[in-house]
Amino acid sequence: MRAAVRAWRRRNRRDDEGMTLLEVMLAMSILGVLMMIFTNAVLEVYHLVDRAENGAAVQSQLHLSVERLDQNVRYSSGITEPNTTPVGGAWYVEYLTINPTNSQQECHQLRLAPAPGAGSTGAVGVLQLLRWIPGHPPAAGSAGQTIASQIVLPGGNVPVPFERTMAGTRSQPSAPVGSAFTPDFMRLRLQLTASAGRATSTARMTFTALNTSRDTAADNVCREGRP
Repeated sequence: MRAAVRAWRRRNRRDDEGMTLLEVMLAMSILGVLMMIFTNAVLEVYHLVDRAENGAAVQSQLHLSVERLDQNVRYSSGITEPNTTPVGGAWYVEYLTINPTNSQQECHQLRLAPAPGAGSTGAVGVLQLLRWIPGHPPAAGSAGQTIASQIVLPGGNVPVPFERTMAGTRSQPSAPVGSAFTPDFMRLRLQLTASAGRATSTARMTFTALNTSRDTAADNVCREGRP
């Protein structure tokens, strides 16, 4: 009987000893790993939502720029040759239209220029639209109407923003090999890469100038607005 009592007391003492330091450290390590996995999962969900929102914002901005330019360029009567290397850090193209309210000629210029404080390659810029009456070009450095912002400037894998195809010329300069389409009108192609956060999106838009023909001159008076 006494032996049984002593054995019971020894067993109770072992039960009251608690956890060892090694067991505590092991439990904390397991808990830390689980917390790290949980935190990473939450951050990944956050990044996915953020990229989705930024991507939607980029697509919306590019779509808006297309809507603003579609009617404007569609009825132009001449498109100048865009510059393929930056002039003063910016890229330009001009087109001539008729103002429907007074039937007078009007010049329009698309300008992709670095955003304030931006560098060169890989930096972002703004796409602006300037208007003037032929013979009265805007002063150098004049601000234009912002059509789109957060546009990645050309360089590396980002192509020049503007391409012109003369009427009667086969395909666009950057069109896939084998394209045999020959237009009867001048065409202007925009290639814009917009960025927002980690999201980027590239839009390629081709506008056909319906008031041009194979007899339209390669240049027009609107080139006067270029530096």
